[in-house]
Amino acid sequence: MKSVIYIRTLLLGLLCLTVASVKAQTGVRYKDFVFNDVTVEKNQNYGINAFENTPKKYLYDLYTPTGDDMEKRPLIIWMHGGGFVFGSKDAKGIKMWCRTFARRGYVCAAINYSLNSKTSLFSFKEMQRGTFFAVSDARMAVAYFRKNAAVLHIDPEQIILAGNSAGGIIALHTAFVNNAELAKKVELEINDPGDRTAARTNVAAVINFWGGIYNLEWLKNAKIPIVNVAGSNDGVISPESKKDAVFGALAIHRKADELHIPNALKIFEGYSHELQKHFNPIFSGGTETEQRWMEAGQFTANFLAEHVVKGFKTVKVTKVVRDRKGRKVTQTSYVTVPANTVTEEEIEGHSAETAAKPVARKIRPASDSIPDWYKTLDATQASEEATMRKAKIRVSRPVPKPKAKTAVALADSVPDWYADFQASPAYKATTGKKANASSVKKNKKH
Repeated sequence: MKSVIYIRTLLLGLLCLTVASVKAQTGVRYKDFVFNDVTVEKNQNYGINAFENTPKKYLYDLYTPTGDDMEKRPLIIWMHGGGFVFGSKDAKGIKMWCRTFARRGYVCAAINYSLNSKTSLFSFKEMQRGTFFAVSDARMAVAYFRKNAAVLHIDPEQIILAGNSAGGIIALHTAFVNNAELAKKVELEINDPGDRTAARTNVAAVINFWGGIYNLEWLKNAKIPIVNVAGSNDGVISPESKKDAVFGALAIHRKADELHIPNALKIFEGYSHELQKHFNPIFSGGTETEQRWMEAGQFTANFLAEHVVKGFKTVKVTKVVRDRKGRKVTQTSYVTVPANTVTEEEIEGHSAETAAKPVARKIRPASDSIPDWYKTLDATQASEEATMRKAKIRVSRPVPKPKAKTAVALADSVPDWYADFQASPAYKATTGKKANASSVKKNKKH
């Protein structure tokens, strides 16, 4: 019995020591996995017409690290592949990269964009034209997130464009090319050259997974850091240069070095497009392919942490506290602190000062920041959507309530002959007998 009491006392003492302690597990934010969970908000809208029937091409999913207390976080906009013909924000690779980069401390947005119904995988010219409209959507997405930066707790100066295959092509052309240059290259006539000649979209970095650019000279337009990843045997977008085609990862790397643009290159030897052993556009690949995607993600995170986003680390703080009923429970939180923060006292003090404050999520549409040329780019579709919306309003209008019926006096509705009959002695005698009979029955009951 004494031994049992001794063991209980010892365990209670250890537990009390645990209550008073703070366990801090540090990690390099933006490089390491410093968050366990990710919150996903599905099917948000970055488009101009934000109403119920939002076109699928304007939808995005938002991935954020659960429990993060940082107010201004870098955002990565991820764009899927598919040759500008098919694909969506739900692609396996896009979801993987969004989740893993959110665990590193980024906010990630997986967006849909315009797909060209006329594009053929075997028509390079049509693929180039599809690029123009997809790039226009990417520009609109950047404008939307910049406008809502405070609400979404992102840094408007730390927006990164990323994508695989066609998504990488979109990211590169959005960052390094203006619309006039791109339209000329893809032989697309522009009826309203005004705002379409606006400058390229300025971003913090570009992540190009096995994509490319149509003209290497366009890299002279900006000094934006680039991460390039590709397979050495890629026959869809070769890492090497191709005349009058797409310049791939290796060609971009050489040109970026020549222009002193910060960049990184990783080539997976012996692998094809999408880092598959033998590229198959129908199947995304098995576990081994996904492992290479993870390696590409870590390679990218290392570069970004060193050259683009730095100066912070995230600390995982675990405390044992008592709940309202006096039970001991474990609480885990993540605190982002300056990189030179070392002691537990500093961490606790920073945690108290920078506790996350709830902010009303009032997302503003991007229409105020969208140039006029894009507002009319899809005029036909917008007109049809407006018609549908008006129809909905007409249907939903309240139906006028019927006027209350005025009660009609009984005397006004009784014919004269019946009124005379009611006044006759015979009627009164009959009703009198009925009244007397009913009163007799009542008396008998009593």
